[in-house]
Amino acid sequence: MHWTGTVRVDVTFPRYDYGGLFLRMPWKEETCGTAINEWGQQNHEAEGQSARWVDVGVPIEDRDDCGHIAILDHPHNDGHPVAWRVDGQLGVGPCRSRLGEWKLAKGESADMRYRLVVYTGGFERDRIEQAWHAPWHGIGETTPEDRTVQEHRPEHLVDVFESCLLYTSDAADEGLGVDLGGRRI
Repeated sequence: MHWTGTVRVDVTFPRYDYGGLFLRMPWKEETCGTAINEWGQQNHEAEGQSARWVDVGVPIEDRDDCGHIAILDHPHNDGHPVAWRVDGQLGVGPCRSRLGEWKLAKGESADMRYRLVVYTGGFERDRIEQAWHAPWHGIGETTPEDRTVQEHRPEHLVDVFESCLLYTSDAADEGLGVDLGGRRI
């Protein structure tokens, strides 16, 4: 996933505990899912911690296993490894604004890349690490190395996504822009 945004006016993003890409898994009070980061910190222990990735797994209705989505922070993202928002309802997201205030001058761009690993079964640290260490290419590019990784994945690994369309707020629905850390751009 590759997100680039260019601001039309000078923008200051204040230090804030959340903002940007955020994943909310299906959650109910009785849901017993787990968010875990690269250091093995789980749920509230992972809140605010810097890590290369966070995996969220929840039981799948009518199945005996869990569904997982891991978000991997690109090694060249500003502030990498980024601090993560991990809330009490299995919502997670990399949060650049936790590192402190940052600014973009009119006409400047911010560029952020992430990789999503989607799979079923038990938590697979090795699979996530393999995906993080695999070559990071531009959107739509594949190489022989990428095809090798895909050919040798377990059957229950759904896919590794590098490009998809996500939006972060009602502002995107309305075609007004995207809301990053409480600011529409």
